[in-house]
Amino acid sequence: MRVLLVGTRPDAVDDTRTVLEDAGHEVVQCRDAHAEAFACTALTDRGSCPFEVGPVDVVVTARERALGAPAAREDGAVCGIHRLVPLVVHGATAADPFAPWAAAESQTSDELRAAVLAVGTAPLPEHGRTATATLRDVLTVARVDPAGSDAVVTRVNGRLVVRLDLAPDARDHAPNATVRILTALRALDPYADGIDVVRV
Repeated sequence: MRVLLVGTRPDAVDDTRTVLEDAGHEVVQCRDAHAEAFACTALTDRGSCPFEVGPVDVVVTARERALGAPAAREDGAVCGIHRLVPLVVHGATAADPFAPWAAAESQTSDELRAAVLAVGTAPLPEHGRTATATLRDVLTVARVDPAGSDAVVTRVNGRLVVRLDLAPDARDHAPNATVRILTALRALDPYADGIDVVRV
């Protein structure tokens, strides 16, 4: 997976990078963790924003101590939250300011490896809620019982994959539901590289 890594201190970032790379992940960063000054790569001549170069599957922030507010070096985590990319908070998770948005927390290296794999492949909750609500709205308007019809959304290589599980009497409405779901998801997540809808 392609993982964007940020953190509170350079040593925490360096240690976490080693764990992630040893697990086979491609680790990218959006600033120089060792620079004291503001150093967003998109605003310097050292590179581009990782979100603009290619898909980011997971964001990890490495916290070596409990802080009630994001540290300056964690600004990439905020960008990831805005783009609806799953976030793993690793290390000192007490007083975690990212808790409302974090998909997982980890303290040990083993927990981190498991968390990144899990959240990077798991269904996207907010996307799924939006797609399911849109699907059921279409069925309700068509006077079809929406019970038993759901949508699950995952991200694969930067694209959203929507899997529609339709009750038998709802299947004729799949084309209309697909159009509405595409519109709703694009409004929710304009950063996705594309959206694919499949029926299961």
